[in-house]
Amino acid sequence: MEQLNNPGGAPAPPAGPAGPEAPAIDPAAILVELVQAMTTLADASTKSLANSLSKAKVVQKPSPFKGDQESDARRFLTTYQMWARAQGTALNTVNQEGRATDPDQTEWIRVALSYLQDDAAIWAAPAMEEFANGGVPFYGQWGVFCTEFKARFETVDETVDAKEKLRKLEQGTSTVPEYAALFKQLMARTGYSSADLRD
Repeated sequence: MEQLNNPGGAPAPPAGPAGPEAPAIDPAAILVELVQAMTTLADASTKSLANSLSKAKVVQKPSPFKGDQESDARRFLTTYQMWARAQGTALNTVNQEGRATDPDQTEWIRVALSYLQDDAAIWAAPAMEEFANGGVPFYGQWGVFCTEFKARFETVDETVDAKEKLRKLEQGTSTVPEYAALFKQLMARTGYSSADLRD
């Protein structure tokens, strides 16, 4: 029998002194710990997903941008960024806890391009073709996209433009709240102080 376990037929080495005894493994205790860890992870994932979904529903999707007016361009970028941040892991990178931390810049660009229509879609066409061919336009950087978008659809000098619009502003048929809102919007972009605006 010994030859089956020791094919060379050499005698087995003598048993050495017994080392420290290995701790007894309790499979039931390990299983309980594993179940607790999985439950904790599932709860955290569920809370994170529910939080992301609830934020995503609260922030309204941006309206498609058609390239018509400078104020629409500003509004589009602002609402798009608010909406994209609220999309959680779909459009943002995540940390180890599963929370969205930073924009997935390439996806932000890809999705933003899909919201451009009419004249804006014509501007976006080369970038969309680059995506379709496996490339990444705007160097994959959201900031580069925003800079080029603003250069195409917003005014060159926002302050001068706001001052000119403020100078020509009349209430006309708009309501007092509409007029006041437009006045405040332009005022904020002029750099004028409250005293300057009284004249």
